[in-house]
Amino acid sequence: MAQAVEVFAPGDKIFHPEFGEGVVEEQIRDMLFCRFAYGKWLPWAWEVRRIFNN
Repeated sequence: MAQAVEVFAPGDKIFHPEFGEGVVEEQIRDMLFCRFAYGKWLPWAWEVRRIFNN
């Protein structure tokens, strides 16, 4: 089954259900901080790491 993927450029404003509207880089930083702070490690975080390590 194919999965839809959205691609954002640095500086794009996006809306996230947990964090509201913000700039892409800030949203990623906030999401990673919250996941680590609460001891949660979800599959999407691996995808974010893979994107930034390329």
